[in-house]
Amino acid sequence: MSTATVPVNEEADQIVGRLLMDPPHDPYPLYARLREIAPIHKASMVPFWTMTRYDDIYKMVKEKRFIRDLEDTRRRAGQPTGADRPFPASQQHWFVFSNPPEYQPKRALYNTAFNRSFVDTLRPLLVEMVDKRLDEAAEKGELEVVYELGFELTVDAICHVLGVPRENSDLLVNWAHMVEGAFEPLATEDFKKKADQRTVEVESFLQDLVAKERQDPGDNLIGRLIAADTDGLISEEELIANVPLVFSAGMDTTTHFIGNAIYSFMNNRDQWDLFLTDPDGLVKNAVEELIRYDSSVQSSPPLRLASEDVEIGGVTIAEGDGIIPFFGAAHRDPLRYENPDKLDILRKDVNTLAFGGGLHICLGQHLARAEAQIALVQIAQRFPNIELTGPEPTWALKGANNRTLDAVRVKLG
Repeated sequence: MSTATVPVNEEADQIVGRLLMDPPHDPYPLYARLREIAPIHKASMVPFWTMTRYDDIYKMVKEKRFIRDLEDTRRRAGQPTGADRPFPASQQHWFVFSNPPEYQPKRALYNTAFNRSFVDTLRPLLVEMVDKRLDEAAEKGELEVVYELGFELTVDAICHVLGVPRENSDLLVNWAHMVEGAFEPLATEDFKKKADQRTVEVESFLQDLVAKERQDPGDNLIGRLIAADTDGLISEEELIANVPLVFSAGMDTTTHFIGNAIYSFMNNRDQWDLFLTDPDGLVKNAVEELIRYDSSVQSSPPLRLASEDVEIGGVTIAEGDGIIPFFGAAHRDPLRYENPDKLDILRKDVNTLAFGGGLHICLGQHLARAEAQIALVQIAQRFPNIELTGPEPTWALKGANNRTLDAVRVKLG
C-alpha cells in the first residue's frame, strides 16, 4: 500500500480537531481558513483525509474508485468488527455499504420503488400533513418549527412512504436516535446493549409487517420493493435491516433542515420578503439555496475508502485511505459561488452536495426536497408575517456531521 506524503500543517490539524471533536456554533470561519491553508488535508490525529473545496468534493463523490467498507468504518470508529450481536449483524445488510457489482442491481430496485414520480403522487398528502400541523399551531398563535412541524411532518411522511402505521413510529424513532451514535468512537457496553435490544424489537415488528406486505403488497416502499424484486435480489434480512435505515435517513436531516431554513429566512428578512412575492415559483430554487447556505448535513463520516491510489486536487489519496468531505465548506467555496456567505434565493446554478452524489446519492432526496418545499410554501401563504419569538435558538451540536437548532419558535401572523 502506498502512502501519500504532505507537509504537516499544525494549524490545519488544530482546525480539523476542533471541527471533529468540539464543533463551534458557527463553523464557517474555520471552514474558510482550512480551505485556504489545506483544502485537502490528512490530519495527524485521524486516519483519514478532509476536503473543503467544492470541486474536489464533487469529484470525490462521483469517483467510483471510492468504495464503502463496513469493517473498516467500524475499525476507524473504534468498534469491534464482526456480526456476533443483533445490531452489528443488521449493519451487515445495509445497502449503503454495498459496492459494485452487487450494489447497482439492488440500488436500481430501490430507485424504481422510491423515484420522483412516486414522491410527486404524495405531494397532495404532504400538503395535508403540513396543514394539519399549521392548523394546530394557529390555535396557539405560535409554532415551534423544528419539532412541531419538521419532526411531525417527516415522521408522518416516512411512515406513509414505508407503510408503517403511525402508531408504531416510536419504535423506529427510538432506533433512529440510537443509530446516531452507531459510529461514535468507543461506544459503551450499555450503548451496545441498548442498540442490540432496539434492533431486536424493530426486526420483530418488521418481520410481521413484511410478511403482510408479501401477502398483499401496498403502494408503499416495502410493497413496491417486493413487487419489483422479481429476481429475489433483496433477501428478507436485507429488507428488514434497510427499512429502519431508510426511516432514520428520512426523518432527522429534513426535520432539522426545515428549522434551519426558517431561521435563515428570519435572519435574512429581505429574502423572506422576496420569497413571499411568489412562493410557488421560487420555492425549488430557494430550497436548493437554503441547503447550500446552511444545510443540516455539514459533512459525512469517513465511509468512502480509496480502492486504489486516486489523485484529486493535486493530492494522491492512497489506497485504503478514508475521506471526510466537509459539505458545508464546499457550499461556501468562493471559487464555486460568488458571495458565498450571502443567502440569495435567486442564485443561479446551485448544485448542493448535501445529498452526496454518484452511485450512493441519497435515496430519499426527492422526498426531502418535497417536504421542505411544501412546508415553506404553506407557511408563506398562510402566515407571511411570521417573526422569531421566545428564547434565541441554540445550536444543538451532533458532532461534525450535523448542524441543527434545538428549537425555532415563531409568532404566526
